[in-house]
Amino acid sequence: MPQKKEILKVKNCVICNKKGKLFFREKYTDKIFKDFFSNFYGKSKSKSLIKRLKKINFELLKCNSCEFVWQKNQPINSFANNLYSKIIDDKKSFLKSKKIFRENRNKFNNELNLICNSLKKKRLKVLDYGAGWGAWIRSIKLENVNLYAYELSNKRNRFLKKFNINVLDYKKIKLKKNEFDYIRLEQVLEHLPDLDKCLKLIKIISTKDIIIDISVPNGKKNILNPHIVNIQKGPIQPLEHINCFSNKSLKKLFANYGFRSISIFELFKFYLSNSFFQVSSFKFLIKNIVQNYFSTSIKFKLK
Repeated sequence: MPQKKEILKVKNCVICNKKGKLFFREKYTDKIFKDFFSNFYGKSKSKSLIKRLKKINFELLKCNSCEFVWQKNQPINSFANNLYSKIIDDKKSFLKSKKIFRENRNKFNNELNLICNSLKKKRLKVLDYGAGWGAWIRSIKLENVNLYAYELSNKRNRFLKKFNINVLDYKKIKLKKNEFDYIRLEQVLEHLPDLDKCLKLIKIISTKDIIIDISVPNGKKNILNPHIVNIQKGPIQPLEHINCFSNKSLKKLFANYGFRSISIFELFKFYLSNSFFQVSSFKFLIKNIVQNYFSTSIKFKLK
């Protein structure tokens, strides 16, 4: 049987379908990448990675219409599986998730409670899409919420099941229409080679009152200064962050699938839905207003 290709070449913008303009190209065998991979993944893993990339260039393209930036050569199939299951250090990612859970669990729970109160439903179905080790979903202790997790890693899924979380099997997934009231995608979209598949699925499973919480690395600096490219962890991180968004491009992507960012009025509704006012809920309001208009952490609803 012929082997499946490991690199997907993406020449057109996945948002506008316009041809991208090349603004950066370097060979993966250059010292700058060897140093980055060695520092980030370790020397032994770095060597095998560079060997696999010896005929591939790191190329960044930009859409002048919507500001979307992407890596032209994107790892898929066995290459992507190897990257995320073997190259990336599970122990390091678990410890990072553990720290996030420890420092933010009360905040995560309280913020979702604000949103749930505004929806005014007796019971809500919540989906953590790309749940990872569950730092967020394990924080939620609301009685009127059914929690679901969607995660590709079998190891992470086994871990999540220990906490009585409904883990969706991505190989057998049969989601119903209009199923979820709140969907969270935290640091997910920047990794996906098939954004169309993801957004179509989310559109199908969303109720008419859906709130979708999106957060991706902010690529504003890379977009405004395309000739200053630093090979480091961040919005254009080699291999992992294949999609780089700005506030404008993220909103345009979701608009293509019938979503809009929530208004200031709706953000105030989250705040006013509480029976009492707290400093933390006011901070939540201000933070979300700023994020929705200036960052790449945005809440969306159906148009």
